[in-house]
Parts: sequence; structure tokens; C-alpha cells
Amino acid sequence: MKRIKVLIIILCILVLGLVCMLLTNNNDFKKPSFESNAIVLKDNSEYIDKVLTIKKGYSLFIEGNPKYENGYLYINFYVNTDDNIFLKVRILDKDEIIGESGLLKTGEFLEKVKVKPMDYVGKELTYLIMGYEKDTYYSAGEVKLTVKVGDNNE
Repeated sequence: MKRIKVLIIILCILVLGLVCMLLTNNNDFKKPSFESNAIVLKDNSEYIDKVLTIKKGYSLFIEGNPKYENGYLYINFYVNTDDNIFLKVRILDKDEIIGESGLLKTGEFLEKVKVKPMDYVGKELTYLIMGYEKDTYYSAGEVKLTVKVGDNNE
């Protein structure tokens, strides 16, 4: 009988500990910050006809032949005004992150991203574009695009 009481007490402590752990779950997710260099385009006609639709409510424009100059990759990243999503782009050289934007809101445009200095002309890079739902910051999906850095004289 004494063993049963001890087992019940241990079981209660374990259940109480589990409940406390679930209630105080410290989710390590940190909301990405917004891009301080993004601007709202007054005239999006240059990009609106070239928008890449990933899925309904998730479309964008990004430069397929970016240029590198003075520590920046010129990507001309635009989030379509018809979408209800936040987007950001991470720039990868193979698996190494060499640059990253903050979040862009619908209708915002980012001309360039600071990247790790190196010789980029002719180099293949990957854009990892990540979507976030506006209200929850849950993932809205991601897409990878491979691009080749162009020569500034072209």
C-alpha cells in the first residue's frame, strides 16, 4: 500500500511538471524585423507585369540577373500589392548565407542587399524567399531561385 502511495505521488509530480512545462513553453521563434531600407512604390508599373506568382496570395518580383557594386547586390525585390503576406529574401552562395533582407510588406520594394564582399560577376547564387502570414508569422512557404550575377557593364 505504501508503494502505491509513493507511485501516485511521483506520478502526480511528473504530471504537474509536464503541465508547467507546457504552460511556460518558451518558444524560441523571434519575429523577423522589417526592412528599414524598403520603400513603398508609387508607380509599380515597371514590375507589376513581371510578377512571379508562387501561389494565390504569394507573388513577387526579384531581379533574375542581379548586379554587384560596392558591397551590395542589386536585387530589385518587390512584394505584390494584391497579396496579404510578408516576404524576406536570404542570399546564399551554395549553403553559406552571404546576405539577407528584413521583412517587406505588400507594395514595398527593396533595391539592394548588403552582401559579403567577393568577386560576384558570373557567380551563381540562390535566393531563398520566405513568406510569412501577416497575423501569425506562420510560414507561408518558401521558394528557391538560382540566379547568375551579371556584369555591371552589360
